[in-house]
Amino acid sequence: MWTSALPGVAVLLLASLVGSAPAAAQEQGQYRSRILLDPLGEMGKGSDMSVSELEATIDSIKEPYAKSSAGRFLARHAVQREDYPAAINYYRQALATKGLSDIANREMLRELAQVYLLNEDYQQAADALQRALDIRL
Repeated sequence: MWTSALPGVAVLLLASLVGSAPAAAQEQGQYRSRILLDPLGEMGKGSDMSVSELEATIDSIKEPYAKSSAGRFLARHAVQREDYPAAINYYRQALATKGLSDIANREMLRELAQVYLLNEDYQQAADALQRALDIRL
C-alpha cells in the first residue's frame, strides 16, 4: 500500500527540495531538471532514415556499435518480411562487426538460430546455439 504512494511522496519531496534551495545555488546550476520535448526534431534527425536507405548505407558505417545495431535492426526487419537469407546475412554481419555487448551478441545468436530453423538449416541453427552458449557472461 505504501509503495503506490511512494512516487507521489518522492515528487513532493523533490519539489520541496528544489523550491527551498537558495536562489544562488539554482542559478549556479547545481541541480536542474528539464523535460526535453523534441519529437523527431534536432535529436531525431537520422531516425527517419528508411530501411532501404539503411540497407544501401550499412557497408559505409564505420563505427562498430552503429554497424552492429543497424545490422541487427535490418535482420529483424528481414525476418518480418520472411526474407530469411537476408536476415541471416545481416545477423552474420552484425556479429562479425563485434560492436555489441556479449549479452546482445548472445541474444542475437539465439535469434539467428531461430531464423536458421525457419530456413530449415538445422545444423547452422545448432552451431549458432552452441556459439551462444560459448559466450561467457
